[in-house]
Amino acid sequence: MFLTGVTKYCLDVVIVLLDYIIPDENLLEILDVNDFYDNDDNIFSYLHLKDKDIPLERCSKDRGRVNKYGNMLIELCKRSGIYICNGRLFADKHIGCTTCKDASLVDYLIMSPCMFDITSDFGIVDFNPMFSDVHNRLYFSFSFPSSNSLNNSHNHTINSNTYIRWDSTKTDDFTQVLTNDTGSSLQQLNDILNSIEIDTATSESVNGLVNDLGRVLLDTAETVFGKSKKKLHNPDHENKPCNDVEVNPGPLGVFFSIFHLNIRSMRNKVDYVENISNEADVICLTETHLHENIKNEDILIEGYNRDPYRKDRNSPGGGIIIYISKFIQAKPRPDLDFDNEALWLEITFPSNKLLLCVVYRQPSNNNTFWDKFHESIENAMSYTPNVVITGDVNVDFLTDHSHKIFDIMRLNGLKNVINEPTRFCATRQSLLDPILVSDSCDVYDSHVIQIDRTYSDHDGTIIFLNNLGRLQNNTTYKRMIWDYRNADFDKCNELIATFDWESIINAENSMDQNYDIIAVWCIHQLPELIENNLNS
Repeated sequence: MFLTGVTKYCLDVVIVLLDYIIPDENLLEILDVNDFYDNDDNIFSYLHLKDKDIPLERCSKDRGRVNKYGNMLIELCKRSGIYICNGRLFADKHIGCTTCKDASLVDYLIMSPCMFDITSDFGIVDFNPMFSDVHNRLYFSFSFPSSNSLNNSHNHTINSNTYIRWDSTKTDDFTQVLTNDTGSSLQQLNDILNSIEIDTATSESVNGLVNDLGRVLLDTAETVFGKSKKKLHNPDHENKPCNDVEVNPGPLGVFFSIFHLNIRSMRNKVDYVENISNEADVICLTETHLHENIKNEDILIEGYNRDPYRKDRNSPGGGIIIYISKFIQAKPRPDLDFDNEALWLEITFPSNKLLLCVVYRQPSNNNTFWDKFHESIENAMSYTPNVVITGDVNVDFLTDHSHKIFDIMRLNGLKNVINEPTRFCATRQSLLDPILVSDSCDVYDSHVIQIDRTYSDHDGTIIFLNNLGRLQNNTTYKRMIWDYRNADFDKCNELIATFDWESIINAENSMDQNYDIIAVWCIHQLPELIENNLNS
């Protein structure tokens, strides 16, 4: 006997020791838990079983006494938020077959609650001496989407980085790069560690530090070992013609787009943000965890302003940053800011103005925050009817319908255009990252963008607005294309053969240097030479 422990008999089946905890007010008070979103998700993991109609009570045919190791395993399950499947699932539900000598249950399948979503079968196989001297076999199966479904679900993404395997011959190089710490990443992590008080540390701050350390190790591995690019399937390319010339649209488009993500620490994630934001006109990030000693040039995104708008907490957690496309005209509106982690921008179009607010609300903020938030929105609406508010407000829009923010929205004519969960944990999905727009905003589309869970436990959100009109740019976009179909290759060969190559090639140069010289000549000088000969 390992684990069962009798509490109640039901025919020949025993109800066994609980491997879960249902928290009540007394427990939360003992654990000093004040806010749901700062809790360890394990406390409420039992809700996942109830949502899946999986019984909390397990059954077992083992009538023996629980031993020391059984108690230790039960304690591990309670503390870790993991669950025993025996006596709960499929063929073994409400049974709890024995697994050893037809007398005791000592072989278990134990899983985290999120795994129940993909578990498709579980059971105990009859004893067979060919496989074991005394133990029964356990069988279980998982169901995953097909490869085609997985591809289709990620069509909106672009290139995915595939890191090369560890190369033991470069271990010393890896250690040296990590020791050099050229980007001061380890030093910054050490500074944050030194600033954290043990009594006030939260699971959020600890998880953020662990994620940051992981990114440092991955970035170091990328530097030493390199990486390869895997191109994901893109349905937009399926029906394109086989030629290699496409229309060049220039930087201007029809819609104005705003992307938001709670990034849970910006450090070492710039490349991922650049990839996943799909070249939005405005990129808004909350919980950046940046400090004033981190320079803008270290976190630039190509194609966006070199001085992004920032509000750093300069302490663990929090922070906001906004990147604006270099083709967009914007300025900060500090007169509308109402909190250290709320940032207003005024974006100007040829015949319109838009006020954008990005906010991160700490779960512990009280009613004073909402009063200031309301006043700030009223002031913004008195300036222009075009208002967009995004960020992480730590209010679940799927359930908290009586919250004060809904009164603020009704009074100011705001609506939320995101209706899917944006934050995910083991036991719950919640919508904490809305996009609020005023009635005058013409919304073409808005949706959630799936995020790799190694980067954030939030999904991104994006909105596309109509009829605002981007700031016009007088630049004319042209490019040369090679007309292979009408090319005179004999003439090209003749010109190449008769050209005085000694005039540009130096015998003292390396092979690579001379190759570069020839390549530049072919790209820039050969077209001019061909044009002159054709004109003559």
